[in-house]
Amino acid sequence: MNRAIAIWLILFTVGKLIAQDRVWYNGVLVLQTQQVLTGAIAIEPEHDIVLHQDAGQVNIYPAHRIQSIQFFEINANINRKYISLQHGTWRRYHLYEVVVKGSVHVLRRQKQRTTSTLSDADSFIYYIYTGSELVHLHAFRKQVYPVLQKEGGVQFSMFVLEQNLNPNDAVHAIRMVQYYNTLMLCDESVARSVDRVRSK
Repeated sequence: MNRAIAIWLILFTVGKLIAQDRVWYNGVLVLQTQQVLTGAIAIEPEHDIVLHQDAGQVNIYPAHRIQSIQFFEINANINRKYISLQHGTWRRYHLYEVVVKGSVHVLRRQKQRTTSTLSDADSFIYYIYTGSELVHLHAFRKQVYPVLQKEGGVQFSMFVLEQNLNPNDAVHAIRMVQYYNTLMLCDESVARSVDRVRSK
């Protein structure tokens, strides 16, 4: 009996999701199996699911089956990318939008209850993702900033000093991550050039 009720609730929720008016985008959905799906996609970040439409049929993919999603949003004139990561006490998968991409990512996740009048800073929770750890932006100074200082060296420290950046300020923290990523990208380019010279 309980199983029948659970199945009915799932079907009811899925039915409501499909019936709702939503915005569809032409994009790319990459599953955890590395399967790539193209076509019309709609994201429901508050439910951690993505809908994919193909030949009139709508398939629903929960976050634990997703690796990444990419699409171009015409109204905002921006390429958007989402990735799926495990986080929290229950190690559940959630969808996070990539705000800054690089050696260190800045991600964000929409708050459960928001209104259209709120700014991006108030509508989203921001995180720093190092590739192995997801850290709340509020913990940037304590958990991330010392690592960026150490690995970014003198150039990074000089940038922070010259720009008068405060690691306790969220906007400043994101600028630091952007600059750090630029430094790491330059280091990788130099390393590749040296390897090419050595291989000749």
